[in-house]
Amino acid sequence: MKNITVFLCTCFDEINRVVDYNRLRSHLSDDPRVAAVMVARGLCGSGGAEEIAASVKDGDDGRVLVAACSPLGRGDQLMRDLDRLGVPPFRRQLVDLREGCAWIHANNAAAATEKALDLLNMGLTALEHKEPSEDVTVKIAREVLVVGAGPAGMAAATALARCGIDVRVLERGAQPGGMLGLVSRSYPDNADPSEKIAAFRDMAVSDPHITFHPRAKIMSARGYAGNFTVRFTTDGEELQVNAGAVIIATGGRGFPPKGYYRYGEIQEIVSQIELEARFRKGPVKKENALFIQ
Repeated sequence: MKNITVFLCTCFDEINRVVDYNRLRSHLSDDPRVAAVMVARGLCGSGGAEEIAASVKDGDDGRVLVAACSPLGRGDQLMRDLDRLGVPPFRRQLVDLREGCAWIHANNAAAATEKALDLLNMGLTALEHKEPSEDVTVKIAREVLVVGAGPAGMAAATALARCGIDVRVLERGAQPGGMLGLVSRSYPDNADPSEKIAAFRDMAVSDPHITFHPRAKIMSARGYAGNFTVRFTTDGEELQVNAGAVIIATGGRGFPPKGYYRYGEIQEIVSQIELEARFRKGPVKKENALFIQ
């Protein structure tokens, strides 16, 4: 059924100087779903959204595909304008031909055009199968659960606390720090990691928005975005928290290079974490050193 109008925006020749618009028009004109193909110099300009909205008439099943810039450019604003003009999401589709094709493939017009054809085909198929949907209001729990008290978990917890959001931090160890406690100096200020760990530990005690749970283990988790229920134990006590979001910041671990470079056979072949352990004990004096990354 020919019920889709396609608008090809040249973005003031930013797109069509790379992407072959004649080929796009020919391809779209042969598509049985496409009723019309329109080329515009700049849909983000005055009257652009109104022209698009006029192509979708009330009472019919008309839909519109807009091939222009990305949502992070002017695309998202254009979609909001269409919403304001009465074109609902299920009757419109945005395809990124500027950032996603013309700009990133500026030195390869043929590849940019092939990609544009693929994106247009996907956009048409998505638009063909879209159905009306109603907005749903979901009650959101105003607390966040952070799993892991390494550098990432600590940064997330402190940032949320500064926003006035209550945070519970679960750590399987006895104190925060994670792998930060295994290194001798920290980037970018070359400070002693223990100072940063101590600062977070003090904040966990003094900040009313942060609750730190050491020796924690998650027993179960269920729910959905905005409302999660998580059961966990901490120091042998079983607790339950309702959280609007869960941040998994369980961190990483060192890779023991067994089977490489005779690691484990020669005493002086060590991993980065093992070298950091030596640095923590004091200066490491060697005439020659080789770092393999």
